[in-house]
This record gives sequence, C-alpha cells and structure tokens, in this order.
Amino acid sequence: MNPVLGRSLPATSYAWLVFFIGALSIFGTVMDRGASNVVLPTLAKEFMSDLPTVQWVLIAYLLTLAALLLPMGRLADIVGRKRLIIVGLFVFSMGAIITAISVNLQVLIVSRILQGIGAAMIQGTSMTLVVDTFGINQRGRAVGLILVFVGLGNIAGPAMGGFVTGLVGWRAVFLTS
Repeated sequence: MNPVLGRSLPATSYAWLVFFIGALSIFGTVMDRGASNVVLPTLAKEFMSDLPTVQWVLIAYLLTLAALLLPMGRLADIVGRKRLIIVGLFVFSMGAIITAISVNLQVLIVSRILQGIGAAMIQGTSMTLVVDTFGINQRGRAVGLILVFVGLGNIAGPAMGGFVTGLVGWRAVFLTS
C-alpha cells in the first residue's frame, strides 16, 4: 500500500511520483527567489520607495526560509512528511496570491514572510521525502537529481522574472513561480 496515495502502485512508479512532487516543489521555491530578485527595481517604482527598502521583500523571504528550514525538517519528522509538504505548498501558494495582490510594501513584505514559511516546509521536507522513497541504495541518485532541479530553479528564476515582468507585470511573477 502506498502511504502517499493510499493505493498500490509499483515501487518504481511511486518513487518517481514522489520524486517529481519533491523536485518541482523545490524548483518552484528556488525559482521564486531568483524571479523576485529581478523585480525589485520595478517594485521600488511601483511603491515609490528606495531600493534598500524594497530589498526587504527578498530579505524577509530568505531570512524566514533560513530560520525555519531546520525546525521544519524536525516538524516533518513529528507530523509526517506528506502532511507537511502539502501544508507547505498551500502556505507558499497563499503567500504568492497575497503577494500578487499587495496594495503596499508592508503587505508585500508580510506575504513574503508567509511564502518563506511555506518554502521552509517544502525545502525541509522534499529532500528527505525523496531520499526515504528511493532508499539507501539509490540515495546518491535521488539527491543528485533533486539538486539538478535546484540548479534549474536558480537559472530559470531570473530569466522567468524578467520575461514575465516585461510581458505581464511584476504581480504575475509571484503567481508563476
């Protein structure tokens, strides 16, 4: 019986399903960081602020993520990895929606803190979920493949942020990552 889906699947199908959920989740949180970095000058103009103040949009996200990464990993051990990654995806998505509809810089920064909480849940759980699923014999392969998605998120973030900002506007950047 598959503990994630609640039904029987071949072991390899289950492992790859869990891998893609974990990999795409990490990809999204990493891409978001790079994309939001690119929109900072646009945010400064939008909210008539200076760049050092607007940088708190990124700093708030990164500080929250860094501060909560290890505690969220421990919380995943207590409440379960599946539950925490689902809650993390929900919290991250709600933060993205609130960020996209922010009416001032303060709301934008608070919503980025919310996204940082969700990102910590996702990043603190995804790697261990995938490693556990693949088992000890495939651990190196699983970690290596997850790190490919981290790298792709780092590359895609700034490119996607610039492209979407130019095409649709800064609010769409937070909804697409």
